[in-house]
Amino acid sequence: MINKHGFFAGLCAAIMCAVMISANASDADDTVLVEADADHVRSLGRTCYTDDALWLANSASGVEFTVQSPTVGFELTDQGDASRIAIFVNGELREDRILEDYYSYIEIETGPGENTVRFLKLSEAQYSTLGIDSIILPKDGKISPTKPKQRKMEFIGDSITCGYGIDLPMYDPDTGDRNDFSTETENVTKTYAYLTAEHFDADINILSASGYGVYISYSGMLENTLTNWYEQYSVDANDPYYFSDGTCLEERSWDFSSYQPDCVVINLGTNDWLYLQNHDKDAEFEESYISLLTKIRQNNPNAVIFCTMGLMGDELFANMESAVEAYKTSNSDDKVYTLKFAQMDLSSEGLAVNSHPTDISNRRAAEQELIPLIEEKMNWQDRPEEPVVETEAVIDETPTNEAETDTETTVDMEEISTHQEDGSMPQPDLPESSEVPNPDKDAIPTDSIAFKVIVGMASFTLVGGAGLLLKLRK
Repeated sequence: MINKHGFFAGLCAAIMCAVMISANASDADDTVLVEADADHVRSLGRTCYTDDALWLANSASGVEFTVQSPTVGFELTDQGDASRIAIFVNGELREDRILEDYYSYIEIETGPGENTVRFLKLSEAQYSTLGIDSIILPKDGKISPTKPKQRKMEFIGDSITCGYGIDLPMYDPDTGDRNDFSTETENVTKTYAYLTAEHFDADINILSASGYGVYISYSGMLENTLTNWYEQYSVDANDPYYFSDGTCLEERSWDFSSYQPDCVVINLGTNDWLYLQNHDKDAEFEESYISLLTKIRQNNPNAVIFCTMGLMGDELFANMESAVEAYKTSNSDDKVYTLKFAQMDLSSEGLAVNSHPTDISNRRAAEQELIPLIEEKMNWQDRPEEPVVETEAVIDETPTNEAETDTETTVDMEEISTHQEDGSMPQPDLPESSEVPNPDKDAIPTDSIAFKVIVGMASFTLVGGAGLLLKLRK
């Protein structure tokens, strides 16, 4: 027997739902969904546009564009651990957060006139793959990709280049407890790499992963090296996102023709030493370094290459120099240089999580060591003139349809010479999934998946309810 009170209550609720959806749909007509494609944004780093979304994995990958609209929204998909992202407006940080859900919506205010928006992934490729599903603007907004910088740089590295643990000291100043790593502590914009690119007003392309080496990784895996992964979009992810064709980013080869750097900076070797702890594999390390240099030169024929090491130890620096000289001699390539960074100074610079370089160490390495060398060898003493930005186009007002990870946990500086401690990298504690905010907080875009699902459910309820009502009347 049918409960009449329950039926009518459900029917009324369905009718109210339909009315609310209709009202929200009217409001949503004032916004439009834009794809993060080359017509609307400039991609930063090794990004991949597929399945109607732009996918980011690597540190400092993202998008940049100019807009004329009071607000900009981002619909995001985050696979794996929580990605840390940042959004800048005209160079000013407006948003810095951990994405706590699989689907997220973030909206920022941009202000009057034309503004430049930069969206960056701050955490590294091993832990997550982030998709920009769409960008939401007011219906009369204008959006256009920014122009590429006149200078282009590429950085190949390990946890130092990722900014591993850079936002926390090694020990909590209040409790004295040792702080743990999570993606919330990782910030590539504070690294020597990002600071150097900012100094030269250059575009930056980063391929880096904590624990990775040249010949072997910190955890002893021969396959997890940048020598092996250099020609891919990304390194091996802990929990990869698979596209509709069954592939993931690390299975796709990077198109080097899309980005030819003026110079490439390598900062590797720390993990090789931390695993080997001796010079028994010097020959293997040097052969691997030569192989890496060969791949870089084959794919970037005109780039100047800088080989660096030393912030967390320089035990393999002489071997790196030997490999560089052997490569230069056999290939008649004189556009390769070496640089030994000064090791971290505990008394003046401190330590970040798991004995990693602080932002102070990174800034010193950039400003006092790497930047002067690049200025000299690249003749980049002066900043380039700003490129001329063309008038932005009005957007189309029709909505668009749309293994276990290596870890690099190191010991206190006084213990680095012995390397006896074997740590593991804790995964971040993620809160339970929560409801995703609507694009304009009160309305659901009519072209979004959520809107279609709700309309379908409401329609099903109304039709079913009507049928039951007819039966009752009989």
